[in-house]
Amino acid sequence: MTELKAILENVLGDEAGGIKPGDNLFGHGLHSLMLMRLIPPLSRIAGRRLDYDELARQPTLAAWQALIERSLTEH
Repeated sequence: MTELKAILENVLGDEAGGIKPGDNLFGHGLHSLMLMRLIPPLSRIAGRRLDYDELARQPTLAAWQALIERSLTEH
């Protein structure tokens, strides 16, 4: 989760500091263009190309971590 939060901090800046794993990231200032900027680094750590809908469906750190872990075990 630390790497995931660091990636998010690159996009959200100071807003990312108080985010808890279950918080909706759109409520912390994330918007669609920011989410698109997150796709390449999140895909890199997932080991496969993640798409916008996968990330937007459940925009929380916990859900993204679970998605990344599932992706890594499938490959």
